[in-house]
Amino acid sequence: MSSSMIKELVLAGAAVAALMAAPPPAQATTTIHVAVAANFANPLNEIIGKFKTYALSTYGYDYDVTYTSGASGNLLSQITGSCATTPTCATTNPNAWGHYDLFLSADVSRPLTLYSTYPSLVSTWTTGASPASANYLFQYAQGYLELYTNTGTWNVSSGLPSGWTTKGVGIAAPGSAPYGLAATQELWNHYTVSSTNALVHSTYADIASIYNAVVAGTETFGYVAKSQICSSGAVNVASTRHQSISPGAGHYNAIIQDGVIIANTTARTRTTAEETELRLFVAYLNDHTTSPASGAVATLLNYCYGVP
Repeated sequence: MSSSMIKELVLAGAAVAALMAAPPPAQATTTIHVAVAANFANPLNEIIGKFKTYALSTYGYDYDVTYTSGASGNLLSQITGSCATTPTCATTNPNAWGHYDLFLSADVSRPLTLYSTYPSLVSTWTTGASPASANYLFQYAQGYLELYTNTGTWNVSSGLPSGWTTKGVGIAAPGSAPYGLAATQELWNHYTVSSTNALVHSTYADIASIYNAVVAGTETFGYVAKSQICSSGAVNVASTRHQSISPGAGHYNAIIQDGVIIANTTARTRTTAEETELRLFVAYLNDHTTSPASGAVATLLNYCYGVP
């Protein structure tokens, strides 16, 4: 055999080996829709970017994930609303009014309500877990409450200053926003101030709204999510402008953030490819490997969340 033929065979073999080592070609894009609590919108956006890269490089899947953020209670109302069983709604607006594939709440109670009261609207994410609800619900993060001011003339590092009663304090609506509920617990346990007190401004729809109000100066003081003033694993505002508040006795109940898969309904029926993407995305969220940190864990730590 001539040297030129040998060279051609070697090159051909190398080409075949390269094709075998390469990921499979990308398939047509599939998309899933997520309902996410307002505090987790930015972290979710980061996780989505990582997930898309992971799915494409590992499996050759061209995936997309869209999301709608808001107060957990409001999202629950959308999921359980009449549009959840109305097929025409899916064609008019597939991202709203019940047409979600996944619900990432800022608490346990809303996903648990879906599981216990609307069993036909939820689907298992794992098997063999105990109690039975653990087959459906999964914790994806633990959040923390922060007192925050964007006005340098006030020092809130030890809590609300004596002059706060001239300004009042803003919180997210406690009836629909878990962080707002946590704020009412903190106000009562630490200051003996009830949520109905005129000093408590609770008209903000979700935690994003109260954060924006404090940044803009509409509210001098506000209770926000720690993740909103955190980057690269640390709070990014001056120490005098925030107070880190740990959950527990005398403060607020731990903010455990749970997720649940929304079952196929007449309004939102997933294709096989979409179901595959959804299951892979949930598995990605539930990879809590810390050494080395998984993509989800790295994002949680970047935004100062507790890792489940």
